[in-house]
Amino acid sequence: MYYGLVLSHMRDENFETSFRLAAWARTKEALLAFVAAETEPGGPWVDENPSMANLNGTYRYHKVFRKGSPLEWFNAPDERSYVEVATPDEVAEIARQQRAAQLLSTFHVR
Repeated sequence: MYYGLVLSHMRDENFETSFRLAAWARTKEALLAFVAAETEPGGPWVDENPSMANLNGTYRYHKVFRKGSPLEWFNAPDERSYVEVATPDEVAEIARQQRAAQLLSTFHVR
């Protein structure tokens, strides 16, 4: 049995309902340890992005993972974020489906 870490990505258009397989491991404990290691030690922090300014000025991302972490752009996990997956092949299939969905959501220019 394997476990997957399923999180919403901050940059997804529907980040509140769109989830991605962010990581996977042989045990839930390994994922919990990975999340703990990647979490910002000082607690949540704000990343300001002036290139995405809105009416109130600089756009702010509220992050929980450390800068440069592979999880930096994901929202915080909750108890539903840790899911059982049967095999590495199942993990690969989830990744393929996610990639296909990303490609389908891009514009096709002729």
